[in-house]
Amino acid sequence: MCRWKDLPDLYSHYGSRGIVLMTILQSWAQGVDCWGERGMEKLWSAANRRIYGGGVSDAGFLDRLSKLIGDRELLLASTSTSEQGTSVNRQLQREQILDVADLPAGRPIVFSSGSRATLIPSIPWMERPYADRIRASLARFDPAPAPPPRPPYRAGAHVSLPNTEWDDPQPAAAGTTVDQALLVDAARR
Repeated sequence: MCRWKDLPDLYSHYGSRGIVLMTILQSWAQGVDCWGERGMEKLWSAANRRIYGGGVSDAGFLDRLSKLIGDRELLLASTSTSEQGTSVNRQLQREQILDVADLPAGRPIVFSSGSRATLIPSIPWMERPYADRIRASLARFDPAPAPPPRPPYRAGAHVSLPNTEWDDPQPAAAGTTVDQALLVDAARR
């Protein structure tokens, strides 16, 4: 994280000059740690676009986002019938549009200045047309190579734990999961 202490004061200034700044935070609390509550408020209110992708458990922040999305009015009607006739009662009820705590996975919310909040689909990089180029770059430049793929489990194959020596391993029964096979082998010892 780059702690630019003047960023909240400069967000609006740079925006008015056509300089686009992008700040990516994992949570509201991370911004508060960096710029304080007042600084984070300034940064949030000066941003033209704010995107929330989920995964935060800060109830105050989630409630704030839900309030930004707003409420809707529902017209509820009930009908009752008696000997005197039928009567219809109508009532307006306000209801929260979306509780952000219940945000569906893979569906970020975009808050844009001058527009209502929008629920959008996210498309992971591995499903985009340039995914092969990213994989090639990771294979070439990633300092930590990926661990080798694990061989598939075969029914009847010997299953053992790392750093464990067993004298006479018994094959697992067909249809047995790896966890079940490990338990069976351990019980035999």
